[in-house]
Amino acid sequence: MAAKKLVKKTSKKVSKKVANKVAKRVAGKVAKKTVKQAAQSASATVRVVSITPARDGAMWKLTLSDRRTITVPADAAQSAKIKIGATWTARVATRIQDATQDLAAFQQALKLLGSGTRLSYDALVAKLGGDARARRTVADLVAAGWVE
Repeated sequence: MAAKKLVKKTSKKVSKKVANKVAKRVAGKVAKKTVKQAAQSASATVRVVSITPARDGAMWKLTLSDRRTITVPADAAQSAKIKIGATWTARVATRIQDATQDLAAFQQALKLLGSGTRLSYDALVAKLGGDARARRTVADLVAAGWVE
């Protein structure tokens, strides 16, 4: 009876040691693999692989080398100078986002002007939010002769 208990106790100790050893080895491999993947993703450049326009041409579907697809307004992509083979960075994404917001502000200003209500420069800037983007949009409309 004592021998059986001793065998069980010994086998538990051995199995715990083996389990701990295996766990350390696996954890080390996983950590190395994670660091390696992070380094590869940091060094790997993401590029625009294809550009597919929508039927009306107003939107572009960008396919990136990391298999992501992004749909953006064609005007915003053109103003950000997106082309096949271009590197996709956070800076490019920010330029597209800014161009998209500029386009939205311009479209909103045209809707306000098309509603028939006469708006002054200051009133139109206030309706568009009063920020720097609104002032730029209204300045572009003034330059085009649509607002006095």
